[in-house]
Amino acid sequence: MIIDIFKYYAGFPKQDGVTSLFVSGRSENNTYKQLLQELQESAIHSRLPEIDHYVFGGSYEAVKTYIDNLSGIYLFVEFGEFSSTRQRGSIHDTFRIAVTIAGKKNDQTDLVELALLSDQTLRLIHRLRVLQFTDQAKHPWLKEISDQHSIHPFEFKDFDSTGWTILFNREGTDMLGLNDELRKHNTF
Repeated sequence: MIIDIFKYYAGFPKQDGVTSLFVSGRSENNTYKQLLQELQESAIHSRLPEIDHYVFGGSYEAVKTYIDNLSGIYLFVEFGEFSSTRQRGSIHDTFRIAVTIAGKKNDQTDLVELALLSDQTLRLIHRLRVLQFTDQAKHPWLKEISDQHSIHPFEFKDFDSTGWTILFNREGTDMLGLNDELRKHNTF
């Protein structure tokens, strides 16, 4: 589930901005190597070529360290809580996702530059949103994105960035396969 999200959004930034995320590129983990190779060979990249970098994860410290070394526009995808409701053998799952497009700023960035950056990143987040909804036929998991979502300003002092974030839920029936596991243990 998480790797599907990772791969989908990796198609938006410039390809080298995605592959540079693989900092330890020499990992012995075969899945890591396969994922890197798949992204390097993918024909789907740079869908929004104004986005220079890709950031993915939920670890504040790791994300902050990575963003500290960036310049330009980046796409930041993070995921939050996962909740389930079980009623009469049916399970409804909700997975919280945030997708941000932001640009780095510095001490010299004036108010006009901030307005321009905010306008640019808002246009980019809107284009991403349009593509995300039109891609539902190609990526079935995108159909699980709730129709209700919100777009919020992203003004995060710790990241020296400004931009916009789409907050949405991915909702579906038993997305983690709990009922299958319960059936295996005859507890269903």
